[in-house]
Amino acid sequence: MFTILKIRCQYFKNMFQHDWTENIQSISDSVYTVSEKFSYVVYKAFLKYLYTGIIDLPSENALELMELADMYCETNLIRDCSQIIKKVITVSNVAFFYNKAIECNAKELKEFCFQFALRHMKAVVLSEEYIKLDTSTKDNFMHRAAKGNTLEI
Repeated sequence: MFTILKIRCQYFKNMFQHDWTENIQSISDSVYTVSEKFSYVVYKAFLKYLYTGIIDLPSENALELMELADMYCETNLIRDCSQIIKKVITVSNVAFFYNKAIECNAKELKEFCFQFALRHMKAVVLSEEYIKLDTSTKDNFMHRAAKGNTLEI
């Protein structure tokens, strides 16, 4: 069981590099802490992804799975979750997902949200989610938009 996790996930590979007996309790504690923060459905989907490479959960859980993937530095899973999230981007939620993409280091999703927001600038800037963004994120967004839409990945 641990062999597949070690092969498929850098986080677990690092944990299993040394003495197994020392790391088993550390792994158990780590999984317990993470599992308290994330739903059972999402954690199960994360483990299934590590074993199969397939995301098997409702699209409304993709953001939570992306946040879990970020905790474990699983860039392929972050990218795959981004693909799911892109399908539900709207004017009213693009600022929210833009901010989440920054938090999860989801560069492709961040760029997608930025380009989407540029195409719908007036509606996005007037949306509740944009207004809720912290000042730094809004300033960075506007500065980049003003610079002429330069690619920033």
